[in-house]
Amino acid sequence: MSLVAPPSLVLSSDTQVEVECSALPARWMQIPHTGIARPAFVLQTGEHATFAPVLHIEAGDRVSVRCVAAHLRLRGSLLRVWLQDMSGHQREVGTVPVAAGATGWTPRDAEFDLTPWTGMDCRLRIAVEASRPDADADWIAIIDLAVGAKERMPALRAAAFRSERAANEIAHFDQVYQHAMYAVAERDDHRKAEVHTLHDLAQAARAMATDGTRPVTRHPLPDELVARPTGAYDYAHRLLGLAIRATAPDFQGRLLELARHRADMPGAGPVRVLSLCAGAARFEAQFAAAAGAGARWTLLDLSEGLLREAARNFPEGITPTLVAADLNEVADFGERFDVVMCVSGLHHIVELERVVDFVHDVLVDDGEFWSIGEAVGRSGNRLFAGDYRVANAFFQGLPARLRRNRLGGEPDENLPNVDYSDATFEGIRSDEIEPLLAHRLEAVQVYRRNCFLWRLVDLAYADNYDLANADDIAWIHRAVDAELAHYRAGGHPTELHGVYRKRRY
Repeated sequence: MSLVAPPSLVLSSDTQVEVECSALPARWMQIPHTGIARPAFVLQTGEHATFAPVLHIEAGDRVSVRCVAAHLRLRGSLLRVWLQDMSGHQREVGTVPVAAGATGWTPRDAEFDLTPWTGMDCRLRIAVEASRPDADADWIAIIDLAVGAKERMPALRAAAFRSERAANEIAHFDQVYQHAMYAVAERDDHRKAEVHTLHDLAQAARAMATDGTRPVTRHPLPDELVARPTGAYDYAHRLLGLAIRATAPDFQGRLLELARHRADMPGAGPVRVLSLCAGAARFEAQFAAAAGAGARWTLLDLSEGLLREAARNFPEGITPTLVAADLNEVADFGERFDVVMCVSGLHHIVELERVVDFVHDVLVDDGEFWSIGEAVGRSGNRLFAGDYRVANAFFQGLPARLRRNRLGGEPDENLPNVDYSDATFEGIRSDEIEPLLAHRLEAVQVYRRNCFLWRLVDLAYADNYDLANADDIAWIHRAVDAELAHYRAGGHPTELHGVYRKRRY
């Protein structure tokens, strides 16, 4: 399975479009007062344009449009956007007013959510209407227009007018590299290098291939692992970890190394560790058992009950400091730490900027922040559109017994892709976590995985699998292979394990 984008629309001068009531002598024009050195698509009041590509609308798709007055005497017009289904019925998506006079000279950006029309096959239709009786000759220039998944919008907008931009790019660099600063000393030999096309290379590769089959991954069976998996989720993710070539940070090993280093420093004391959103602190208790007196622990969580449970999980003789606090309201309380860690907790936090600033401020200069198993996918614990298409195709191919949802007791026809942040703080800002970490910290080691595997074997479906059943094991192997193939084809990993330090500049 590979990442295949759905049909989308990007405005370019070769876009196929049909205009009704055509009255303009030219349709593609550069609009000088915008300062944009490429053509725009121009419509006059009363004209309707229908764009040729047939679009299949998926949840989260958007229409993004940028428009401007095409001349300086605009009296005021409306740009209307519709979807026209295959039977000719129209659904109005939205309206963009373009003001009269000088205020209309500044390009207007608008974006409309197409989720209400999820599943519809349609064409995009745009019209210009007068907003006042004397505006019957107004011209509106559409500078950018794109339809597609929300997360792909920057790439779609950047792909507009590809041929014009490419020609300008080549001309620009052809000129730039004539400058003396790029000059290369002349050589006596006149070497001739052949220039190939990708098509030529692909044909040559196909001709050389002797076997087009892809080897099947040999995954270990549950009994072949060091410790028997606790269930389908555990088993699938251990197979995934074994199959991925990259290596996750060894957090426990790092802690032990820090403890050994500090033990060699007279008067340094144990490694000071702060755990945020500690919960029952199972990882922390495991690390504490390994480090012993070499680490001193502070656990912070909103729930006093979970903190008390965490203290009971710690090895005998090691008593953590317990701090009951809402991480959204956290403030520097005067202590400094060698390590601040958070196990899968940041995706529940609203005030991420505040938390990242706090981490930066309480770390010593050479301290580290550990993000362990963090959910960094799409907000609300949803899958991105491309990942969901592949995951759902695999899910639909599962036997009904493996699609049974424990909540309703019936098989799901499609893999749910619900925005859990609508009702909870689950994944409330998960897609912003990595950019915000990068704003204040620098990555030392980052490991990402898991585009959709977790959704196939989460609590809703994990109990459907019997690890003593060969067929169930085979389906888990297929799910891991589908995940690996999609991950290697450019899918969005949703699980982060990272070591970060304070910026050194």
